[in-house]
Amino acid sequence: PCDRGGTALHTAVGCGHNGMVQRLLDHRKFRGRNATDDAGDTALHVAAHEGRGEAARLLADDERFSEVNAKNALGHTALHVAVLMGRFDIFRMLMEHARFKAHDRKCSAGGTALHIAAEMGRCTMMKTLLDHSRFTEVNAKNREG
Repeated sequence: PCDRGGTALHTAVGCGHNGMVQRLLDHRKFRGRNATDDAGDTALHVAAHEGRGEAARLLADDERFSEVNAKNALGHTALHVAVLMGRFDIFRMLMEHARFKAHDRKCSAGGTALHIAAEMGRCTMMKTLLDHSRFTEVNAKNREG
């Protein structure tokens, strides 16, 4: 996390320092809550990539973190990243979180989280997506058809 142009929040999240994450989120002078790194990742993308479930929840719960549904440079939301990396706890939290609304969002390749789950062999995630009322793009096609 340190070499990708992120903020101290990106670094604290990536290293799993939840106390520091909370402190940064709470600090009145900290303005980097919604910043992206060189790959377009928010701190929530980093949490999903690194498997930092508590940090992901802290970010999603913080009303000042407005980029819960953001896409990175590849068009991936944190949900896409959680599926890609097999981070079921973060995947489940995002699927259930009231502030997360990007369940059906497509990445730059035109795929949804369901496409990624199918490609990566994430059967439990695939079943969860298929059964979840907030995911509606069951028949969506990616660019490969």
